Amino acid sequence: MPSLIVYINNTKIGHLTKVTDGRMQFCYDEKWLAQSDAYPISISLPLQIQPHRGDPVANYFENLLPDLTSVRRNLQNLYQTTSTHVFDLLHAIGRDCVGSLSLLPANEIHNGRASTRLEPLSVRNLHDIVTAHEYQFPLGMSNKHDFRFTISGAQEKTALLKIKNDWFLPSLDYPSTHILKFPIGFIQQPSATLDMTGSVENEYFCIKLAEAMGFQVPKIEILKVEGMKALVIERFDRHCSQDGNALIRLTQEDMCQVFSLPSRLKYQSDGGVGIKEIMQLLSRSRCADNDCDDFMRFQVFQWLIGATDGHAKNFSIFIEANGAYRLTPFYDIMSAFPTSSGRGINTRKLKLAMALKSTSSGNKWHLEKIYPRHFIATAETVGFCTVRMQEILEEFVDTFPNAIEQVVNQLPNGFPAQIKDSIASNSLRILGKIKL
Repeated sequence: MPSLIVYINNTKIGHLTKVTDGRMQFCYDEKWLAQSDAYPISISLPLQIQPHRGDPVANYFENLLPDLTSVRRNLQNLYQTTSTHVFDLLHAIGRDCVGSLSLLPANEIHNGRASTRLEPLSVRNLHDIVTAHEYQFPLGMSNKHDFRFTISGAQEKTALLKIKNDWFLPSLDYPSTHILKFPIGFIQQPSATLDMTGSVENEYFCIKLAEAMGFQVPKIEILKVEGMKALVIERFDRHCSQDGNALIRLTQEDMCQVFSLPSRLKYQSDGGVGIKEIMQLLSRSRCADNDCDDFMRFQVFQWLIGATDGHAKNFSIFIEANGAYRLTPFYDIMSAFPTSSGRGINTRKLKLAMALKSTSSGNKWHLEKIYPRHFIATAETVGFCTVRMQEILEEFVDTFPNAIEQVVNQLPNGFPAQIKDSIASNSLRILGKIKL
C-alpha cells in the first residue's frame, strides 16, 4: 500500500497510508508516542497506538490542500498525479504544509541537514511567480520548481522564503516564511458582480485596522513587482530557533480540522461550526480567558468592518507539547463593503459567516439587522460573561474611530481611496448602532 512518512520538522511522527479501497489511515510512530512531550497533529486525531481511520483522517489531510476543485485539477495536471485524491496530491506537494507537517514518500529521506544551495530570486523570477496563477500554474508553482508545497484556502497564493531582504524558493531544508496572496479579480454572482480587484489593499487595510484595535495579526506588506502586486504575509506557523540558524515549523490546525469537517462545510450555514462550538473549544485552551475574550471581540470587529468570510477555516489554534493548545493570530480578514458599489452586492444582503443569537428565537446573519443586543444574547448562549460583552461593545465606541484614523494616516502612497473610504464610512455607520 502506498505510504507517506509524516514529519514535524526533522522528526518522523507517523505514516499516512492509502489502503486498497482508496481510503486513508494515519498511524503515529511508536518513537513519537514514547516521547514525554509528544502531541497530536490534531485534536481530532489524538495520540494512540492504533491507526486512525475514516472521516477524521480524510478531513484533516484534505484541509491541507487548496479549497478550489479547479486548483486541485491544475495541480493534478502539473504533476501528472493519477487523480485529485487527497493522498495523490499530498504525495506530489506535501513537502511544506500549513502548520508543521512535511509529507514525503518513503524513498525520500528527510535528513534535516541544510544541504540545499539557496539562490536569491531576481526581479524577473519574482514577476514570473506573482503572475504564474494567470497561466494556470497553481500556488505560483511551475513544472520548473523542484520543491512543492501546499497552502489551504480559496484564494490564489504562493509561498516563498525571505532572508533579510532577499527572496528564495523554499526547500525541504528551508521552509517558506511568507505567503503571497494575489488580487482576486471579479467574482460573478447570480445577482451581482463583485469587484475584488482591490483585494490586496482591502486585506491590508483590514489587518492593519485589526492590529490597531489590539488583535494579534501577522506582519504584512504590499509587494509590487513590474506592475504586479501581492499581499505579503509573514507566516505565524514559522519560528526562528533560539540560535537563529534554523526555521522551526509550528503545529497548528484550522477549525475544520479541529472538528473533523471537510472544507466544503467551512460555513456554518452549510452545516459547519459556529461561535458556540469554537467558544467551547477555546474555554479549554491554555490561554482560555484571553482566547475567549479575543474571539468574542473579533466577532464585533467583523460585524463593524463587514468581514463576511469569517468561516471555520479562518480561525486556527496552535497545538503545543502534551496536547495543550491556544488561539493563533487572526488572518484572512477582508471587508465586503468595497464590493457594494456599482453593480456589486447591496449591503442589506451581506451576511456574517457565523450567526449571532436572536433575542427572540433563531439566528441573526445579516449585517444590517444585527444590533448590540444580539451580541449580548450570543454571549449568554455561549457562556461568555454578558457584562464583559457590554464592556467590549463600549470599548469599540471609544477606540474604533481613532484606530481607523490611525490606519488611514499611515497608508502607503497611492492607496485606493475607494477601498479606504468604503470600509471607513460603513464601519463608522455600523458603529453608530452601538451608540443608540
